[in-house]
Amino acid sequence: MANSTPKGRKKSRNLSGAIMVSIIIILLIAIGVKFYVDYQEDQAAAAYNQSIEEELVEKDNELARLRVDLDLKIEEIKKLGGDVADLELLKAQLEAERRKLLRDESRNKEQLQALEEKIEGYATRLREKDREIEQLRETNEQLLTENTTLKDQANRLQDTLTVIARTNEEMQAKISVAGRLRAENVRVLAINKRERERETEFRNWHIDHLKITFNIAENSVAPRKAEDIYLRVLSPSGDVLYDVATTSGTFMVNGRELFYTAKQTILFDNTRQRLSFEYQQPNDYDKGEHTVEIYCDTYLIGTSTFMVK
Repeated sequence: MANSTPKGRKKSRNLSGAIMVSIIIILLIAIGVKFYVDYQEDQAAAAYNQSIEEELVEKDNELARLRVDLDLKIEEIKKLGGDVADLELLKAQLEAERRKLLRDESRNKEQLQALEEKIEGYATRLREKDREIEQLRETNEQLLTENTTLKDQANRLQDTLTVIARTNEEMQAKISVAGRLRAENVRVLAINKRERERETEFRNWHIDHLKITFNIAENSVAPRKAEDIYLRVLSPSGDVLYDVATTSGTFMVNGRELFYTAKQTILFDNTRQRLSFEYQQPNDYDKGEHTVEIYCDTYLIGTSTFMVK
């Protein structure tokens, strides 16, 4: 019995050492497995985060492209005269979505999927705007064609009105000319102190006063109205004989102020009415040919001459 005890103890110590070694090995294996599992989980998490970041960049790029496309459509629709209120609202939504995307740190696949659906919705709305832009272009082209047609018609109408106006002006001018009065059978007589008349060449002692007579010619175009008839007697040097103390004065012809020798106001009645002017000059008449001019208002209607020797 005494010889078997140490062997038993030795076997017991060997068994305990084997168990300890096994436990250590198991612990090492467990630690290694845990380290491997943790490593794999870290790798998976890193890969997941990398994937999220890549999708984040992709979604931000998509939003940026949509923003550029949106700005172009807003500009084009404005040029075409369309309403861009809904696009301006969509633009604000896009900008808010980008700010939220860049600011939010708790991103996951579900959130990115939801954002993808929103982006697709935005893209669909922009594609719908393409049809609206095309309709606006067609409408503008139609309006341009109609406006061009209307402008052409307006130009033709204006040309016609211009021709009509010019024709009317020409007609009025012709009527105005045709309606002018005319003096006919103009006679210049020298009346001496015995009231004897002379119609040939005069000498100063033949002339106590001058008598100028004429008829107003018939004119069915001329309106029946009051007319001012002016008589101008011009000396051989071209000076007008006048006496402001009697019937002489001035009147306007083509913007010029002219002296007249005598004046009468008549009512033209188209009856070839006969008019008579008398003029007495205190001094002798200059020798030479004198001129007689007869005006109606502002235009010349007759002339004659007489000689003083």
